Amino acid sequence: LGLGRSKTARRASNQVPAAAPLQSATTQLLCESSRGQQREQRAQLPKTRLEQMATCRRSRCCAVIYLAAAAHALRNSVPRAATPRRAVESRREASRAVLDPAEDEELCEVLAEDARFRPQREALGCGVVLGGLRDPSGPRGRLLQEAREADQGRATERRATVLSHVEALEALNPTPKPLESPLLSGRWRLIYTTSDAILGTKRFWPFKPRPRILQHINARTLRAKNEEWVLMGLLRNSVRAKLEPRDDFRTVDVVFRRFGIGWLKFPAPSSARGVLETTYLDEEMRISRGDKGNIFVLVRESIAQSE
Repeated sequence: LGLGRSKTARRASNQVPAAAPLQSATTQLLCESSRGQQREQRAQLPKTRLEQMATCRRSRCCAVIYLAAAAHALRNSVPRAATPRRAVESRREASRAVLDPAEDEELCEVLAEDARFRPQREALGCGVVLGGLRDPSGPRGRLLQEAREADQGRATERRATVLSHVEALEALNPTPKPLESPLLSGRWRLIYTTSDAILGTKRFWPFKPRPRILQHINARTLRAKNEEWVLMGLLRNSVRAKLEPRDDFRTVDVVFRRFGIGWLKFPAPSSARGVLETTYLDEEMRISRGDKGNIFVLVRESIAQSE
């Protein structure tokens, strides 16, 4: 009996290992099928999300396109205010000509032709008198063209040519006593000078002034102010001065009062002085010479007097 039990026990023990591999194989198969389903779900999930995102993007793009089209239609339906550049565009469309972008001369021509734009011509530097300043056949037009080609005075090889045009225009000065003339007051823009200090030729690039250099003159209060912009126009430098006229009514002693670098203001030293003689003056252009031999050619931007 004991021997039989042991055989039976041995048989049972031999049968257990045979059933275990079958159970493990079934479990493994179930696990693999479950993993396969999970992979399919994971593979399908990003695809669904991508489709949803693509659909959302398409709807957003359509909405943006519709809004842009509606805004464009609304803009075309509402009449726009008249401006010089729009007048130039209208004239081009009427002539059906394909031209380059409008130049200053063309804008000034429109300003002179249309009375609606005459108050704006000073802001664009077109001068006060209609015509003449930009006429290349006239002495002022030739000087203006030479000043542009000389890059405001930076092209030193063209200074002799500019000087000949300056002297020719000085001989035609219509205002022998500029200090007594109301034309002296206003805001003037520098278009040419031989002063390297004003042009900033020796400064580092960020501190070189932008081409728009202004001078404000008030002949009634005998005050002047120069302005320049550096650091890509972010910083404004200025200098204020008092003018002391001489007996010839064309020369002034310039006494600098205050310098300004951005928001920093400080008084000028007592040695900061100079002499300026106005050798040509009309409604649109002014030429002056300094005590150090420098030449300054300016065109009028506004007739408003400085404060």
